[in-house]
Amino acid sequence: MFFPPTPFHFGDLLRCAELVETAYDMCSQWGDQGHCRDSSFIWQPKGPSDLDYSAPLWGAATFLRFFKNHSPFAFLANDGQGTAYLVFRGTQTPSDGLEDLHASQTNYTLVDAFGDAHEGFVEIYESISPHVRAALERLPDSTQRLLVTGHSLGSALSTLAIPDVLHNSRFGPKDIVHYNLASPRVASIPFADAYQATGVPTYRVVNSADVVPQLPPPILGPDTFRHVGVQLTFSVNHGSVEANHSSKGSYLAALDSLRTPGS
Repeated sequence: MFFPPTPFHFGDLLRCAELVETAYDMCSQWGDQGHCRDSSFIWQPKGPSDLDYSAPLWGAATFLRFFKNHSPFAFLANDGQGTAYLVFRGTQTPSDGLEDLHASQTNYTLVDAFGDAHEGFVEIYESISPHVRAALERLPDSTQRLLVTGHSLGSALSTLAIPDVLHNSRFGPKDIVHYNLASPRVASIPFADAYQATGVPTYRVVNSADVVPQLPPPILGPDTFRHVGVQLTFSVNHGSVEANHSSKGSYLAALDSLRTPGS
């Protein structure tokens, strides 16, 4: 895997990949508790013990275009040393999967004149956005860096979070680094251009044997899609679409194999 120069840091990427697993486990705990609503869910974070974790950040995926399925999608964590992590999980529920399929584009309304993006991703992120903004406001004043991350659908949501955070929080482009794993294409060419113009360093980790980063196709009916950020590629074929896309078995395992002492 090609490692770019600073501000890329392999240790940060590895920590982000580990925290993605914490986000998936958060949703699994929610399922184990009977898919209870927001205030009834008791989350016990199983991520790195040196971090302070926010409450779950909730969002809604639309089922049959009318019914909204609320679930925990993200969280904030901070290390008490000036770095915070905004972490999004990927697809976990049938409603999430249906939103993945709503690939026509719609206007991204959280920032003026930013362009169009995947309708299903936008619908979910717009429901999470108020909780993201509120959680960022509660971070300690000493927080100087924000690392944003996700896997699969979570990478799409983390991409949509970047302009929102830039325009609706105290964090600027020099404070943020975006590490995402297995991201699908998220948005239109105008959106991608506007995203690149923000100057937020973005590193998109891709398994070349994973089909999800190839979706949606660059041209889908009247819409065009383009990736954002610098692609970092590894190649591991585990023998199935699911295994090649796995956050833990493919992406985290590949990164963990590259771990060096002190990284």
